[in-house]
Amino acid sequence: MEELINLQLMIFSLIAIGLLVKKIGMMGKTGQKNLTDLVVNLILPCNIVESFMVKFSADIAADFADIFIISLLIQAGCVILGHLLFKKTTEGRRKCLRYGTICSNAGFMGNPLAEGVFGSIGLTLASVYLIPQRVMM
Repeated sequence: MEELINLQLMIFSLIAIGLLVKKIGMMGKTGQKNLTDLVVNLILPCNIVESFMVKFSADIAADFADIFIISLLIQAGCVILGHLLFKKTTEGRRKCLRYGTICSNAGFMGNPLAEGVFGSIGLTLASVYLIPQRVMM
């Protein structure tokens, strides 16, 4: 429990530092975009590839299959919810709301959290979980 609290404090500290850097004008829109691109296009993929460098076994394969099936079921449920919940909204708003229902921010914030709490295997399982969501995106 203490490890989770420390991880949350670290994340909130980084958010606070980011807000401070933005408020004092130390970083503009171009810098924000560059940092986001760096994280999304380089650091996160490298982190995911590194997490898959585990000793493969039947237990890990079974865990991968379980997580993948659970993710597929959740994605199917989100697609169904997206179609049911937003029927009465305008077309443009409906598309946006459906996309937000189907595609969470689990990859961007969830992967570092999974790795921080559960270690490398947590990141590996989180990456497997995100495969159906990324296909939907």
